[in-house]
Amino acid sequence: MVQDDDPPPGDGHFAYGAAILMTPQETSKGANVLQRGFSTDGGGQWKLQVDGTPGRPSCVVVGTGSSDIHVAKADVSVADGRWHELSCQRSGARLEVLVDGARRGVAELPPGLDVSPSGPLRIGGKSTREDNDQFLGVLDEVFLLGDG
Repeated sequence: MVQDDDPPPGDGHFAYGAAILMTPQETSKGANVLQRGFSTDGGGQWKLQVDGTPGRPSCVVVGTGSSDIHVAKADVSVADGRWHELSCQRSGARLEVLVDGARRGVAELPPGLDVSPSGPLRIGGKSTREDNDQFLGVLDEVFLLGDG
């Protein structure tokens, strides 16, 4: 479990993800699987989402003190009623989205990008308010690994 005082990833290697199951009927405009931080508050963010009708997962990071959103979007859908292992990995200046262990999308990051959001790890949505980008499928095996 990630606590508010856990060390953030910073500019080091980190990975996060979960196992998910969702159907085409469970896709939506916003479907956050995991999220820490917000993209608009200057504190940084990392998240895993499955957005849009196509049901393609993506990994997002926003650097601390920045408003630049970096997205690695998968080229395959996971909205097929089967379990899939999703993970996001940041190594150096590269962010990758993996589906079932295979790299399915990449985004280049600025060298040394500090990703140090604060606050709780949110699972299945971004908040408890309306318009929280609720994930409507099933999720399991949430993980976070890092050396930052």
